[in-house]
Amino acid sequence: MASSGTEPIELSRVETAVSSSHLPPSTPTTLAESERGPLELASADLLPPQGAKRFEALDSYPDGGAEAWLQVLGCSACLSVCVGGIYSWGIMQDALSDLGPGTSWIGSIQAASTAALAIPCNRLVAAYGPRKIALIGTVITSAGPLLGSFCSKSFAGLMVTEGLLFGVGQSLIFFPAATLPSSYFLKRRNLATGCTYAGGGIGGAGFSLLSSVLIKRVGIPWTLRVTALVYFAITFPASYFIKARLPRKPLRGGGPAIDWTLFRDARFVFLFCGGAFALFPLFGQSLFWPQFPTGRAISEIDSCASSRLTVPPFFLPLYASALGMSSLSGSLLLAGFNLASAAGRIGFGLGADRYLGSLNSQILCLFVFGVTTFIIWPLATTLTPLVIFAVVNGAVNGGFFSLMPGSVASLFGTATFSVTFGMILSSWAPGYCMGAPIAGYILEAAGGSKAGYGAFRPAIFYSGALATVSCAMLTVARVIESRDLKKRV
Repeated sequence: MASSGTEPIELSRVETAVSSSHLPPSTPTTLAESERGPLELASADLLPPQGAKRFEALDSYPDGGAEAWLQVLGCSACLSVCVGGIYSWGIMQDALSDLGPGTSWIGSIQAASTAALAIPCNRLVAAYGPRKIALIGTVITSAGPLLGSFCSKSFAGLMVTEGLLFGVGQSLIFFPAATLPSSYFLKRRNLATGCTYAGGGIGGAGFSLLSSVLIKRVGIPWTLRVTALVYFAITFPASYFIKARLPRKPLRGGGPAIDWTLFRDARFVFLFCGGAFALFPLFGQSLFWPQFPTGRAISEIDSCASSRLTVPPFFLPLYASALGMSSLSGSLLLAGFNLASAAGRIGFGLGADRYLGSLNSQILCLFVFGVTTFIIWPLATTLTPLVIFAVVNGAVNGGFFSLMPGSVASLFGTATFSVTFGMILSSWAPGYCMGAPIAGYILEAAGGSKAGYGAFRPAIFYSGALATVSCAMLTVARVIESRDLKKRV
């Protein structure tokens, strides 16, 4: 070989080749574009246009080993606080019922911050690395409930501390933790992200039970203080051990924060919109399970509580109370939902890697969600179908969220993964914010919780309908990617 300094590098695997039939008629293909090598495409700051071949070098991914799995463990621990703290907010919300139904907005703001801050968080992580950003997020996240403990009787104070402070802090932790494992894995990417996201389900179960016990024993202020300490004890060491595998990009000149050319790609548009629709029903399942006082008959639930009702699990505590379940049983039911969510994240991740592919698996999750919401839940008048519905929906709920990074990487590659995933994540903000209030208004229009089981059905069908629309949109994106229905996508 001549010592030119540029020896050819053989890529060991071509992950995806996008057919040139995806090109819009007006898109030119020049000789200069066709002569671009795979390494240039893989390192380009913008996503290659449709019709270009997308390559990923298998040898560049550790795809296992102690260091890679340590990143998964650390990121999973971080998500146990980010996601678990949000999913368990309903326990605290029930205890704060004297402050009025507006406390449901605190949980919505916590979650919406994740989506609303996805793009700026992506820029910060790319510029300064995941460790520094996650450590800063650790301090802010812990400060939220700690400061909130001194204003637990003030709605405005809790909105600022538990809502905004915790929301911003957990966003700074969530984005690096949610995206980092994808840069370490290729063959087992969905399993790795599933294990990472499983931390959210485990955290949701653990923090729900912890909050329920502490509120009864030491009261709300000390519950918030203990929670803040636990948040810090988990996320500080976990954030310290995570590190980026890919080089940093400067804050200025490091490429665009938003790649507007993606909106010319029909696959991205349908994935973007499908995710937006899915969050309206899916997030409701995860957040407000325990927000209603259990152990009371449905006729005793006041209109204040009914205004906080939202989609699927929002109604489940009412069914549980009608069955004579105690408040502890309601907390255990929420814990069961979150544990099923954790199992679903791992199980669907493993199945996606071995059999279906990430996008196919997401479509399956939404299909099962819609079927169970339309068929099982409206007919669930005893404990057994209620538990079945909770477990199945918990599993597919968790599966959908954990598979999204894999779907983004599968369709668009990893060269610009953080930008693309950040844009997809930003589409979730409306569902995080408005999914619960809209369903609550639907319930009120049907007569409220005192009108009986029939009043719940419009909101139940609202949830199932949105999941069906989302399923259809993701199916269109999948067909555009490949009409071979047997192909793993």
